[in-house]
Amino acid sequence: MITIVITYYNLKYFRETLQSLANQTNKEFKVFVGNDKSPEDPLEIINDFEGKLDLTYIKFDDNLGGKDLTKQWVRCLGYVSTDWFLILGDDDLLSENAIEEFYKTLKIAPSFNVYRYSIKRINDYGNPTTDIITYVDEEKSTNFFVKKASQKVLSSLGEYVFNTKKIKDIGIDSYPKAFYSDDMMVLKASDFGPVKNISKGVALIRVSDYSFSGNIKNAVFLNEAGIIFYEDLIFKYAFRFEQNDLKEFYPYFIRSYFKNEKFVSNKLLLKLFLKRQFFLFFFEYLLKIIKRKP
Repeated sequence: MITIVITYYNLKYFRETLQSLANQTNKEFKVFVGNDKSPEDPLEIINDFEGKLDLTYIKFDDNLGGKDLTKQWVRCLGYVSTDWFLILGDDDLLSENAIEEFYKTLKIAPSFNVYRYSIKRINDYGNPTTDIITYVDEEKSTNFFVKKASQKVLSSLGEYVFNTKKIKDIGIDSYPKAFYSDDMMVLKASDFGPVKNISKGVALIRVSDYSFSGNIKNAVFLNEAGIIFYEDLIFKYAFRFEQNDLKEFYPYFIRSYFKNEKFVSNKLLLKLFLKRQFFLFFFEYLLKIIKRKP
C-alpha cells in the first residue's frame, strides 16, 4: 500500500489537495498529515473528509520546516508503515487516476525503488502554466539530473513515489531549505540507476507566491543549496556519472563565483581547479564571455 504524506503548513489550497485525494478512483491508500506547528488550523477541513479518506492527523509541538524541512519529512515518515510513500505539498494535487495507475505500473514492473508521475505546473488559480510533462518509460536518474542541470527538464518532489524501507535505510540529505534534497533522494534511492515512469498519472504542482519553491525570498537558499548539491555530485559521486556529463554542473560554480554570492569559496574553487576537466572548462567559459562582449 502507499501513503500520501502531506507536510502541512499553509491552509490556502489544502482543501483542494485533500479533495484531489478523495477523488481517487482507487481508494487503497493512506493519508498522513503532519502539521508543522502551523498558525492555521486545518482541523475543520480535515473533519470534512471523515469517512472519505483513511487519514491520520498529528499536530507537532515544534516547527522543524522553518529550520530544516528534511527533518519534518523524516519526522512524518516515522508514522508511515506502508511499503510506498509520496510526499505531496499542501497545495499540490494528484489526478484522479494517480493511485490506480501507480498500482498498475507496480504490478507490471515491481523491481524499482522509485516511480515517477508525469507533472503539470499550475498557478494560484489552478490554471496550467505548463503542458503535461511526460518522461521516457525508464530513465537512469543520473541522466535525468544531468538534463535538469542544463535546464532541459523540470521535476518536483510531489511527482515521486519512493520505497519506504529504502529511504529509511539511506536517510535524507539536508541542503538549505531542503532545495535539491529531493533530487538526492531520487538519485540515492534509485542507486543512481533507473526510475520507472507511471505513464498515465499526473502530479499537479502548484508554483505561486504561497508555495515554498515559488517564494522569491527563498532564491538565495536555492542558489546555496545548488552549489552544495553539485559539489557533492562532483566530489562524492562523480564515479556514478559519465565523465563528460560532469561538465553540465560546472556553470553553477562559475556563475556563483563571479556574482560574488559567497557560496563558492576560494578553497572550493581551488579544489575544482585541481580537476583538469574543470580547469579547461573554466577558461573555455571565460573565452566565450569575452567573445560575446562588444
